[in-house]
Amino acid sequence: MFSQQPDSLSKGLSITLELRPRAEYRFNYIHPPQDTLAEFFNITQRNRLSVNYARKKWLIKSDFQEIHYWDKNTASKVGSINFYQLYLESRFKGINLRIGRQGVLLDNGRIFSDAPWSQQSRAHEGIRLMKYSKNLRNDIFLLFTRKYGDHFDPAFSPVAAHRYKYMAIYNLNYNPNSRFSFNSINAIDVFRDETSGDMYSRITTGGRVEFKNKQWYSTFNAYLQFGQNPKGKQLLAYYFQPEIRLALNKSTLRLGAEILSGSVRDYQKINQETSMCYMV
Repeated sequence: MFSQQPDSLSKGLSITLELRPRAEYRFNYIHPPQDTLAEFFNITQRNRLSVNYARKKWLIKSDFQEIHYWDKNTASKVGSINFYQLYLESRFKGINLRIGRQGVLLDNGRIFSDAPWSQQSRAHEGIRLMKYSKNLRNDIFLLFTRKYGDHFDPAFSPVAAHRYKYMAIYNLNYNPNSRFSFNSINAIDVFRDETSGDMYSRITTGGRVEFKNKQWYSTFNAYLQFGQNPKGKQLLAYYFQPEIRLALNKSTLRLGAEILSGSVRDYQKINQETSMCYMV
């Protein structure tokens, strides 16, 4: 008649381990074909230990990761030892707060993504204020970046590649019914020139609308960017993405495009003032 009480700690605690090796072979990558370029082969492995502890009013999330690296010249090297995520989050019915290092994935991930395809992924440090209702979601981010240590390769760090000093983001999502939705992202990031100490700011604003009607789906994504880049050069760039889709019984027809201002060379050289240089 009397059974042992369930362990409340086991209900709130979850531990997962991920081992993700990836091999890459490159030859004439990004460059036009040249006989003088040598082929390149390397292997990276992400070892990630995730520990989540959840209670009724709060959550602690920790993703500790180590990235290992091998190539023909390197027998074995630790690329990075870091936390991908480490934050504390409140869980109330009204406004909730997330404090710490966290991944940022907004809308379809075209402007802000946590980059799950990369070994190190991408995260930011700061505060996220969340207020959600049935049809409306509001997210406010206040983020910063600092000077990180150079003991490991910055290419394998989830935060070391950031160029901004401070960043503020407001994300609005309105979803009144199953046929229509609207999502808007507005962001301002502030840069500091390490040589002169001057401060520059860059603003990105826009949104995306979605329409659904039975087997038809259409969306339009548009963003404008202006201000200055980290070198103080003036920016004026745009991004458009129209798409229409028809779902049939056994097939799907899709027509769409992505229009990004600036040339391919401008996009690779993120400091160019003509290119839309904001996909974090």
